Amino acid sequence: MLFCGCQKDERQKTKNEIEFLSKENYGLYGKNDIFTYNAQTCQYSLNINRHMCRFQSDNGEYLTHIKFETLPKDLDEIVEANITYIKPSIKKSYNLNLKIIEHKNNKMWLWDYKQQIGIIIPYMND
Repeated sequence: MLFCGCQKDERQKTKNEIEFLSKENYGLYGKNDIFTYNAQTCQYSLNINRHMCRFQSDNGEYLTHIKFETLPKDLDEIVEANITYIKPSIKKSYNLNLKIIEHKNNKMWLWDYKQQIGIIIPYMND
């Protein structure tokens, strides 16, 4: 007698994750695009030693500050991050457990499955 079972693959992507993976611009993404980097109107900075990435509009109205516990490097790695997002009259902070789900073209896609929030950042190599 043969018994077979079906187990959900951990890498089976959700609808939100698939939609997030279709994004190409640096930014912070959730149910809506929270902050999308635009090279014409924004700037970004990386500090490898401090495990930090920051996106900001040129006029200073929009800011996304990401501080990682450890530097994200490898596909499928999970890293903790504190993200602060500021726009006029709103300031939000997120503590996320982000999994590196894609790495290509010197960019990294990191996704928090519980909160359904993702970030796309430049690859941070030391």
